[in-house]
Amino acid sequence: MPGAGRCSRLVALAVALGRSIGVRLDVIEKDWRSKAKYPWDTPLVDDEAELELAADHLRGVPIDVVYCSPFLRCLQTAQRLLKLLLLDSLPVYVHKDLSEVHTEK
Repeated sequence: MPGAGRCSRLVALAVALGRSIGVRLDVIEKDWRSKAKYPWDTPLVDDEAELELAADHLRGVPIDVVYCSPFLRCLQTAQRLLKLLLLDSLPVYVHKDLSEVHTEK
């Protein structure tokens, strides 16, 4: 894995991206799932407040690579956070094993 030899540099971003950062659309629009093509893959709304806080904590931390869940909200988090950190040219590797498991209730 690229960057694997620099684990200490990855820890801070891995913690920050362990989940999506921001407000999910299904929290704001309660009927979103009924209209969605992929109701389990909720996007984020355009609210940068939480991302700004995360970016403030990560500024100055050397980051070489990002590993991300394939879920849209996680990809949005990685993209938006890296843009705020002025690191949007970094590689983002999507790994399916970082996904949630969905079961019927």
